[in-house]
Amino acid sequence: MGEQGVPKEQINADMHDKTIQVKKGSSSSGMENWEFKTDFLRCFAPVNEETKVTESNAEMVINVNSSKYPTESGITKVMSGKILLRYKNENGKWLLEGIEPKDALTAVLEMDKAIEFSRSSAPLCRHFSYEDERR
Repeated sequence: MGEQGVPKEQINADMHDKTIQVKKGSSSSGMENWEFKTDFLRCFAPVNEETKVTESNAEMVINVNSSKYPTESGITKVMSGKILLRYKNENGKWLLEGIEPKDALTAVLEMDKAIEFSRSSAPLCRHFSYEDERR
């Protein structure tokens, strides 16, 4: 990202107030809304071979792992997959024009699986990691 497109900090800030519709689970045909502003943890990294950047436009494809706060019983709602963010460059500033899931889906995990999910997020978290400050 960086010189090749939209800075990762801006991508995170732009996603934060957005809601997208994602597939509910891997075996379901239903959809549900995912609100990024209620994330407990969000990690992402670019999918360079699918990202297209010109001087005036950017189609940033990122792999995202995102999770909500666990419930008292240890259940955690998570979302993972690719998301496309479309940007336009106006006067040297990248402006978000749209955000949509490519293959993102949600899951509801018990504590042991949620811990596995967190561990599997490590490669994405090395690129960019957001943790809610209320923690």
